[in-house]
Amino acid sequence: MKLTKTLAVFFCVVQAIFLNAQFDAFTIDHDGLTRTYYKYVSANYNSDNPASVVVWLHGMGDISVAEVQNQYPAHQFIPIADTANFIILVPVSENYALLNMRAWNSQAGIFGISPNTNVDDFGFIDAMLDETIAANAVNEDRLFICGFSMGAFMTQRFALQHNSRFAAYASVGGTIGGNITSTTPNKPIRLAHFHGTEDGTVGYENNTFGMGAEQMRDFWLENNNCDFTPVYESQYTDTDPSTNTSLTVDYYVFSNGEADIEFHKQNGAGHIWPKNTSTEIWKFFSKHEGVLRIDDQELTADLIAVYPNPTQGDITIEYPFNENYQLDVVDAQGRFVYSKACTDSNVNISLGTLNKGMYFVKITNSTSSITKKVMLK
Repeated sequence: MKLTKTLAVFFCVVQAIFLNAQFDAFTIDHDGLTRTYYKYVSANYNSDNPASVVVWLHGMGDISVAEVQNQYPAHQFIPIADTANFIILVPVSENYALLNMRAWNSQAGIFGISPNTNVDDFGFIDAMLDETIAANAVNEDRLFICGFSMGAFMTQRFALQHNSRFAAYASVGGTIGGNITSTTPNKPIRLAHFHGTEDGTVGYENNTFGMGAEQMRDFWLENNNCDFTPVYESQYTDTDPSTNTSLTVDYYVFSNGEADIEFHKQNGAGHIWPKNTSTEIWKFFSKHEGVLRIDDQELTADLIAVYPNPTQGDITIEYPFNENYQLDVVDAQGRFVYSKACTDSNVNISLGTLNKGMYFVKITNSTSSITKKVMLK
């Protein structure tokens, strides 16, 4: 997913019309790393009127920490935020040494290889949100996330695997990563997707790094129990910011299921963020409030995913409900080797220092408990 240097520089520096807008820089120490994010608070922010939050995730590229704040799409949100009362957060991904490029742990990749799989981007972005909520009056029912290119792949991963905080999601030029092993969000997801039909980096149909655009759309329609026939379709005009040429966008709305899906097919467009995309994303976000949740259910073994199994060290536990639960790992002699009170829908545990053999993952919520076996080789 390597951007050409020209494209990466373009998205870093095209901001001339926003010279007076400023992002403030913040750092967080998380998981042994000092992480950076940028924040813009809308001009009409008022602590008596809690603001919404839009998180924007940048694409993969040879860019510095400082350059991230200058990217074109982030600045496109500023005039919208100034009238719609939302805070813009722009977190910075870690550098991936193999390519010397910044990349999210999105699970986009080829041949089973993805950048920065050891980086806890879920935890970093949660910490960024917590810090923002502590410092500002925020409406926690109106938290949204979107991204471009690899940032879009990361947005999709949030929708799939870490979906307990955001009310809606939007992805531009990036789909569901090919190395994601579990695509079971266990809840309806509100999502808008934008993709150029001539995208030469993340292909519209033949996507080297994950699902094709329409394949991904159909995945979410099925997940949300939507009819595959849109309830509304139209066409609008947008502009390629790199060439200032017009393009048409086929616009489809699927609001005939458990959660809305919107699909924006950018005809003839390459790997770009057209000028009106930020406006269209906010129009979608502004219609939604509150995280969609599933009703409390009794735990059954088929609802809990534990993988890989067998494992050579690390395991992931996926819990489908938005509630507190207890997670324990016990060895064959009944000794606790891991114990934690959790709220996350996705928990990673390292068993690599333990003796090989059988272990038992036990999950307990307010109504029931299940145990699953895992073999450490």
